[in-house]
Amino acid sequence: DRGVVYLGMDFYPAGEIDVTPQVSRFADMGADWIFTNHIQGAPICKAIVDLGLKGEVHFCANMACFSEDIPDSAGEDAEGEYGMHHLAFLSEQDLPGVKALRNAVSKYYPGARQTVATADGWNYGWVIETAIKLALEEKGYPITGEDFIRIVNSADGKGAWAETGGIIPALDFTSDPRDATGTHQVRIGQILNGELVPITKWLDVPHLSYLAVE
Repeated sequence: DRGVVYLGMDFYPAGEIDVTPQVSRFADMGADWIFTNHIQGAPICKAIVDLGLKGEVHFCANMACFSEDIPDSAGEDAEGEYGMHHLAFLSEQDLPGVKALRNAVSKYYPGARQTVATADGWNYGWVIETAIKLALEEKGYPITGEDFIRIVNSADGKGAWAETGGIIPALDFTSDPRDATGTHQVRIGQILNGELVPITKWLDVPHLSYLAVE
């Protein structure tokens, strides 16, 4: 309803540092946005600037590919560009979950560069620990892999599953039996002064399923 036209996709290898031909092709087709699901987004930001298209062609990284690695590598060329994520941004230092994460990393890995990937790992650890605790509460010691999976798949966005301190929205596997994504919200962020900063509230996204349903 906003007149979006999809112009196709292109590929480049993980080690590629110059993607001006790909960006130029899309610009010639009239693209004003380039979305990427590539772990190396910085070359696209650099190509946009090298082609003199800054402000005309915008960059947006998808989910786990939107990280501090982009401004770290592209510098000023990444400034003002966009991305989305299902995790809190580490610039949100008032969130309890982000505070806890930063304190733990600083304690056990002093001097380590903290990125959104750090929050992703923290999130997985939280999910695993929570599921083990809930399985032990339900069944007692010992628990099996089946007990663990049953608890994970019972996540309903309430109780322990909602206590992330803002790192992620509450997990929910129960409201849609065809869905197995767990997290159903994302936010759009922008690179401002070299940091990833949220610029929208949490946005609901469609449920996706790779499970066969009778």
